[in-house]
Amino acid sequence: MKSKIVGFYSLLIITAFVIGTCSGQGPLGTCPETDGTTTVYLPDSEKCELFYICSGGLPWQQSCSPGLHWNRALNTCDYPSEANCPTA
Repeated sequence: MKSKIVGFYSLLIITAFVIGTCSGQGPLGTCPETDGTTTVYLPDSEKCELFYICSGGLPWQQSCSPGLHWNRALNTCDYPSEANCPTA
């Protein structure tokens, strides 16, 4: 019974990973291996509404609220006219 539960959770984790990585092309850049005192953000390589927060050496995909784009200069979600996303 325990192996069925472990198998179910493994499948769930793999499914979540695939869905997360397929919704954008991925981060533009790489995360540092260790966390520093300043949070590192990376834009998505294709979708203006997506960005990544680096934690533990991994990029964690985030999404701006509907209608907003990631502003690379300010590291925040912003109006598209202010964000100047180069892929829009």
